[in-house]
Amino acid sequence: MAQIKSGQVVTVGGASESASLELGTDTLVGLYCPSPIDAQSLGIQASEDNLAFVGIRDGDASLVVPAAAGSYVAIDPTKMLGARHVRLTHLDAAEAAVNETGDRTFTLMFRSFE
Repeated sequence: MAQIKSGQVVTVGGASESASLELGTDTLVGLYCPSPIDAQSLGIQASEDNLAFVGIRDGDASLVVPAAAGSYVAIDPTKMLGARHVRLTHLDAAEAAVNETGDRTFTLMFRSFE
């Protein structure tokens, strides 16, 4: 049975992107949003080398999840397969970058799939 693992990333106040988290061969399945949060949604970016990050696409659109303050947001793991490093981008209603007014800590949940 696959074990659920967790790790934390922080978006510092005044920034619109979180630090990254290395998942290795594990797959992101959800995240806990802090309360408060200024963003209305979160983009998820992936990287193979932890240097160059790219947006994850879901068909013709970028993969965006709600920034639901104080809640758990489930993520379809089939969209996340192969994302070795991930980070969050904070977005407003028009999906433009928005800076957080304070530090925000997110707990990311991930697991292996065999």
